[in-house]
Amino acid sequence: MQKARGVICCVIDNFVEGTFHGIPIYRLENVWNLKEHFIVVAVAMIGTYNEIKKMLVKRDLKEYQNFAWHYVCFRKIVVINANCHGNAVQEYLRQSKDFNMKYVIYPVEEIQNNKSREIDEMLLSVTDVYIHQDIRSNNKVGYKLSDDYIISRLNPSCLKVCIPNLVGFGKGIF
Repeated sequence: MQKARGVICCVIDNFVEGTFHGIPIYRLENVWNLKEHFIVVAVAMIGTYNEIKKMLVKRDLKEYQNFAWHYVCFRKIVVINANCHGNAVQEYLRQSKDFNMKYVIYPVEEIQNNKSREIDEMLLSVTDVYIHQDIRSNNKVGYKLSDDYIISRLNPSCLKVCIPNLVGFGKGIF
């Protein structure tokens, strides 16, 4: 992934104009040379980022090539593709200060809640760590969430970690 380093040339904001610490603020529709710069989207909530992502994609920009959420800049990207057990793994990993300094877990819906029935291919191509359950090609949700499909789209240096599927075995543990 192209890292966001260098000089900040402007701030884009659809609600405020003027300057921010001496840097000019422009509305998105007034910036014509977007592809000449790497855009860091500095918003706190993933929902807000996804709305801005839609606007940038409509302007023919590609995530990780032309823009990225500030939260993923300068850290390795972790994708967790699992059912509800993935949430337990996320909670555990997020408790580690060392993990959070080096990695970011990119929010992906649990398999059973993934309405698009896929994970963005550009995201997969820049993923550094892929944590997943053994998801078969003939699963109930869709082929594009299966290991056969996803693993072939990961970058070759991506670390792949398969976690057990404990559906039906939780009572024995808890």
